[in-house]
Amino acid sequence: MKQSDFPERFAKPIADSASAGNLATIPATQATAGDGTASVSLGFPPETFIGRSAGGVPPRGQDMNGFLHRLSAVLQAYQAGMIGQYDATFASGIGGYPAGAVVAGATPGTFWVSTAENNMTIPGANGAAWQNLFANYLPLAGGKLQGSLAIGNAYSFDGAGGYSMLYRLSSVASDGVLDVYSNVGGTHVNVARISADGSIAIFGGGHFSENGQQVATQSWAGGQFATPSWVSSQFATSAWVSGQFATSSWVNGTFERAGVCLTLSNYNNDFATNDDRIINLPYGNMMQCFSVDNVSSGRITFPVAFSAAPQSILVQAVTGGVISHYHCVWEPDAAGFTLNLYGSYNAIYVEAKGKK
Repeated sequence: MKQSDFPERFAKPIADSASAGNLATIPATQATAGDGTASVSLGFPPETFIGRSAGGVPPRGQDMNGFLHRLSAVLQAYQAGMIGQYDATFASGIGGYPAGAVVAGATPGTFWVSTAENNMTIPGANGAAWQNLFANYLPLAGGKLQGSLAIGNAYSFDGAGGYSMLYRLSSVASDGVLDVYSNVGGTHVNVARISADGSIAIFGGGHFSENGQQVATQSWAGGQFATPSWVSSQFATSAWVSGQFATSSWVNGTFERAGVCLTLSNYNNDFATNDDRIINLPYGNMMQCFSVDNVSSGRITFPVAFSAAPQSILVQAVTGGVISHYHCVWEPDAAGFTLNLYGSYNAIYVEAKGKK
């Protein structure tokens, strides 16, 4: 059978447009015995099978429409892909749902599977004999794999293809904390290992690489990577501070070599600034370079006050874009100095160095 063989679907139940007088609602039992009306329990009753000359009653067309309407409505629901919700009245009528029966939950997208025969319990209730249809499945997004891998067992992510697999969390010291095996080039070939002390081993001539570029060979002698320089994404030896990569210290997310590497806090204290007129220097020093336009003699204020009078102040007067004079300053303090010019100028440039 093919998909194209699927019969025509009921867009509307049979007799959906019939008038009320031509469409009967079929009751569970016949209301008046012998009147010829159909019911679920009797179908068409016995009197409709007796000739009229013998006192029988002919079947009614509205009853036939009622049966066909009810049956085709059920078929329409299944053709539309519906799965009904749990119905306590229906469950009582059939003596309970059978094991394996599926009903829809109140929340769209949830379904319950009966785990018992003659099941009269309510899905989702405490102790009910129903389980979620997707209880043992991982969702497409946001799910978590939980549990533990048994020691000594292999768990393959592509067993059919015969490629790499994750092989056991081991409690044997010689095995390492985690071993990674591959079936490429053999069966269960150990290609990498993480040991209890955090070290990483790569077997079979492998190496660390990034974007196809080799970072370092697996050879490790005297605490140094074996490659001779930092070329084509390789770690350096002799070109890297006396041939050493880094100490074991890990500070602020970076490897640290005592006396060589600079921490972020040290950098911020020594160099960081949000003003391009200020240059922060190591050991608590600061240089300020700024200009003042159309200036004459008077008091000049630094952009940022020093902690004390600066060690040196250089003032250059500019006329027409040309430095014309160097001028002396008077009464310097942490906040500024007094300038005595020999006239008026387009601008002056000031360089001052002192303690922050």
